[in-house]
Amino acid sequence: MILMYSKNYSFLDKNDYLIDIDINLKVFYTYFIVIIKSFQKKPMEHELHESTNSTNRYKIQAQLEMAYHAVIFLTGQASGFLILSFCILLLPSIVNGEKGKDVQLSIEMVFVKGGCYQMGDTFGDSESNEDSMHKGRHYKRSSEKPVHEVCVDDFYMGKYEVTVGEFREFVNVTGYITEGEVGDGCSVYGGREWKKDAGKEWKEDKGKDWRNPGFYQNDNHPVCCVSWNDAAAYIEWLSGKTGKSYRLPTEAEWEYAARSGGKAEKWAGTNNESELSDYAWYSKNSESKTHPVGQKKPNGLGLYDMTGNLWEWCSDWYDENYYSNSPKYNPKGVDNSGFRVLRGGTWYNAPRRLRTSVRADRNHDKRSNSSGFRLAAPVK
Repeated sequence: MILMYSKNYSFLDKNDYLIDIDINLKVFYTYFIVIIKSFQKKPMEHELHESTNSTNRYKIQAQLEMAYHAVIFLTGQASGFLILSFCILLLPSIVNGEKGKDVQLSIEMVFVKGGCYQMGDTFGDSESNEDSMHKGRHYKRSSEKPVHEVCVDDFYMGKYEVTVGEFREFVNVTGYITEGEVGDGCSVYGGREWKKDAGKEWKEDKGKDWRNPGFYQNDNHPVCCVSWNDAAAYIEWLSGKTGKSYRLPTEAEWEYAARSGGKAEKWAGTNNESELSDYAWYSKNSESKTHPVGQKKPNGLGLYDMTGNLWEWCSDWYDENYYSNSPKYNPKGVDNSGFRVLRGGTWYNAPRRLRTSVRADRNHDKRSNSSGFRLAAPVK
C-alpha cells in the first residue's frame, strides 16, 4: 500500500518559484535505498593518510538530516516518518557491517620519508637519573650512547597520540577490559608532596584506569593508563577492522620522526628551551595533567605532542647497551628483556627528560597516567 501512495505538494524553491510535485513513495523508497548503499562504498573506508572521522562522518550526518527533513516535509505522513526512522535505526549496521556497532575510525597518519641519521645523544647532555617509577632502576648515560648511524625505511606515523575517544570505540565494540581494570589499577603520579608524605612519588590505585586516570579527560585527550599489551590489543583490532597493518613504531622510527626526519633537534620541533612551551605540555605548563592532542605546534613533519603530554610505547624490548650493537638498517631492538621502550616524556617531566634521545623502559604490563601510545604503519 505504501509503495503505491501518491500525493501532490507545493513548495518554494531557492528562487522562490512555486513548484508542484507529485510524490510517489515508491520512487522515494528506491532513492533512499540508493543513498544507504552509497554509504557502504569508498567514503567509509579508512585511508592511512587522511581522517575519515572529521570529514566523512559530518557529511553523512548532514545527508541524513537533509533526507529526514525532506521526507517529513514532502510526505507529511506518519508512514514516511516510520520508514525513515526504521532505516536510520539500521544505518550503523548498514554502514559498518556490524549489528548495533557504530564504529568511527579517525586515525590520521603522516607519511615519513625514510633516511639515515645519527641516533642518540648528539648534544652530549644526557644524564644519569633515577625515576621512582622504576623503583631503583636508572636511566644511565650509556643508554643514549654511543651515537650511531641508523637508517629507516619509509613509514607512516600517527599525527596524534591515540585518544580516549578512539580507545573508547575499541572498548565499546569489543568489550575489552584493560589490564589495569582486571589488576591493581593504574600507577598515578603525585610528585613531591606524595614523596614528602609517603616517601614515594607514585602509587598503584585500584580506583584509577583509562576512564579515570586521576585528572579530567575528554575524548580528545590522549588515552593513558594503558599497558603495552593494551596498546597491542587495540592495534590488532584496528588492523583487522580496517585491513591496514598498524603497529607501534620502532624506537629508531620514533626518534627519526620526532626529530623531523632525523634532524639535530633536542626536542621535537626546536632546539631552544625558551620555545619548548610552544611545542610541549610538561612540568612548566601542564598543570599536572594531560591536554587534548594537537593544541601545541607540530614538529617539522606535522606530528603533534612528540615531546611531552604522555610517554609513548614503542615496539622494541629495551636494552640499555643496545646502541653498542644495534644494526644500521631498521633496528628493532633485542629479542626479549622483560621491559619495553617508551619515548617522548610526559606532562610532569622537566625539559631534560623530554629530549628526543631520552630512552625509558617499563614492564609491558605496566600502566600509568603518564604513558600512552601512537600508531605507525608500513608503506606497502
